Amino acid sequence: MPLSFKVNNGKVTLEMPLPKEGDLTENTAEGMLVHLDGITHLVVVDSVSSTPRAILERLLENNQYGISSYPAFGVSCFESNTGKASFCVWVNAVNTIFDETACGSGTSSIGVALAMSQRNSLSQDVIQPSGQVIRTIADFDLSQSKVVSSSIAGSVDVLFDGEFVTG
Repeated sequence: MPLSFKVNNGKVTLEMPLPKEGDLTENTAEGMLVHLDGITHLVVVDSVSSTPRAILERLLENNQYGISSYPAFGVSCFESNTGKASFCVWVNAVNTIFDETACGSGTSSIGVALAMSQRNSLSQDVIQPSGQVIRTIADFDLSQSKVVSSSIAGSVDVLFDGEFVTG
């Protein structure tokens, strides 16, 4: 599915596709599951008891939440007092776990989880493991009691400006 984005003054804003069917979120003992198109994240807020990788490995070992049926599954940990996040993602097709230096879907999932918990729209800067900042924007519709849109925004560097010729 093509993604919708805008670039303005070196900042890109990307609309994150939300599922058209099924529940966007589910509360769990560890945090909140956020189902995006193509990936589901377990968002854990203010819990320093374990790393995202350790949580993900435990979930995989027990096939918790039917994790093996997802094309991709991530664990996104967010510290609300510092704004820092850490991410780990498992990709089913290659059965591989990746520690992420930045994660757009994980950042979006953090925004969705926070908005659902607060029952309010929000804009939150999330410091990535790389030190860069991605802002997550989640629009909460009180009448529907759910997040109706999510986007992420951050600075981009132009690495190439010109024509690309193939063949």
